[in-house]
Amino acid sequence: MIYHGWIQGKPIPQGSKTAVVRNGKAVMFEANKKHKAYRQMLEKIFSSCTPTSSPVRVELVFTFEQPKTVTRLFPSVKPDIDKLSRTILDAASGHLFVDDAQVIILNARKHYGPADGVLVRVFEITEITIP
Repeated sequence: MIYHGWIQGKPIPQGSKTAVVRNGKAVMFEANKKHKAYRQMLEKIFSSCTPTSSPVRVELVFTFEQPKTVTRLFPSVKPDIDKLSRTILDAASGHLFVDDAQVIILNARKHYGPADGVLVRVFEITEITIP
């Protein structure tokens, strides 16, 4: 296993961009203002690792506190699981693995739990059997 850890705090999605024109050029930036600080925190957490160049399997379990007024069993609302995953994978690139293109298996899920956060597990793949 390359990495296994619980990261406390509300997971922030990546992907929605806002564009503005500055000096005649379009400039893109994340629409969510909290994204930059969250991404920097993730990179700091992952920075003590040595990146592998092997293929990897990544498991992500996003946990959200269930709002008191919500009765549904599952967090089947925004943020989208693919945008949540993108934040983690991009922050891990260069720290847990050289590039997120090395991720050949990605398991991700969201659920309600006692505290906001994400469980991240990264495994190096040496062989794989496909049924």
